[in-house]
Amino acid sequence: MEGDVNQLREDLLLMDKLEHLEMDFRFFESIPNFSLICSSLRPTLKGIIIDRCERINNNHISILSRHCNGIEYLLFNGISSSQITIPMIIESFPKLNGLIINFSKSYKFEKILNTIAEYDELAGRFKVKWPEIKFLNIYSNYPDKKEKMILENASINTPRKSGHFMMRNISPHYGMSPFQIVVQKERTLYDNYKSLFSRNNT
Repeated sequence: MEGDVNQLREDLLLMDKLEHLEMDFRFFESIPNFSLICSSLRPTLKGIIIDRCERINNNHISILSRHCNGIEYLLFNGISSSQITIPMIIESFPKLNGLIINFSKSYKFEKILNTIAEYDELAGRFKVKWPEIKFLNIYSNYPDKKEKMILENASINTPRKSGHFMMRNISPHYGMSPFQIVVQKERTLYDNYKSLFSRNNT
C-alpha cells in the first residue's frame, strides 16, 4: 500500500494541468499518506471528488485546504464524522463556489438544519440561512417530523426566486442518502454543477 501511495504521488506531480480529480479516501486515509497525496496536487486543480469518506475528519479537511486552497468545487461522499460541518468546509476553502456532500445515515440531521435554517427573532419565524457559496447540494438521512416542519416553514417564510431552495425525498442511487436539499444563488447552477461533477447526483 505504501508503494502504491508513493507511485500515485509521483504520477500526480507530473500532472501539471490537472483540473479535476476523483479519489477513494480508503486508499490513503492515514494522516501521513493523506498529507503526502495532498502535497502533490497542483495549483491548477479546480475540483475534487472524494469517495468513501466515512473516516475522514477535520484534520484531513485542514490538510486538504492547506494544499488546495484554490479549489472551486468539492464533492464528499459518505461523511459521518460530527467534527465536520458545512460551515467548516466552506470556511476552509476561500475560493469554493460549489459543494456537494453526501452525509452518511448516522450523521445527525440537526447539524445540517442549523446550517441552512435560522430563527428570526424579530419576525418570530424560521427562514433559510443562505451559505457563503453559490451552490450547496446536500444528501442526508430523513429529518424527523419537527426538523422537516422547520425546513418547510423556513422555505415558506423566505422570499426568493423559484428554484433557489429545494428539498425532496429521492430514490437512493450511487450510495446517496435519501433526502436532498439544494441551496443555490441561481437556478441554473444545479445543472452546471451536475455537469462539472460528471455524475448522476440529481
